[in-house]
Amino acid sequence: MRHPIRNKRPSLRLLALAAALVLAIPFGTLATTADIPEYGVTVGFPASLDVFTKNMADDNPVLALYDTTANQVREDLSRQGLTAKAQDIAGKFFITLALTSQSGEDLGTLDEASLKEFASRYGGEVQELIPHRSGSFLLMKNEEARQITCVFLGGNLLYELRLYANGRLRSSMSSIMKDIARLTEFSLGQ
Repeated sequence: MRHPIRNKRPSLRLLALAAALVLAIPFGTLATTADIPEYGVTVGFPASLDVFTKNMADDNPVLALYDTTANQVREDLSRQGLTAKAQDIAGKFFITLALTSQSGEDLGTLDEASLKEFASRYGGEVQELIPHRSGSFLLMKNEEARQITCVFLGGNLLYELRLYANGRLRSSMSSIMKDIARLTEFSLGQ
């Protein structure tokens, strides 16, 4: 007669192997990509978010989860002045993305006082300047409004990524915003 613990060992080994494989997959591989061709921008969102864009396919399975249609998503995003919206599947936050044509100076070239002034226009405080091969992102936090904003200005484009938390802001939320910024690709007419 076999011992019950021995029977579980192969299962535990397989589970450990599967966990190791999942942990070895980089963040970008697990991302949902939102292509915004009218601005030459591609944004990578983590797999923990359900992503809605104006150009999502009618048969996208996320639509059924939220009992909506691609046409309704397009109308809602247009009405809200958004390019994309992402919902945390755990319901802790949602993220909006707005892209508009606007000229301006790369935020990475601004001095500390100018960065503070820029952040105050968004009602936030400067948290971090995130270098990117196309320019710099400015990460700002507003604890009172439970909001984190990440802005890029360059190549005649204003990129505004905002996270709205349903509770207290967490450091993991800032990490998600930084990862999204780093995974954003700009063609910017190049």
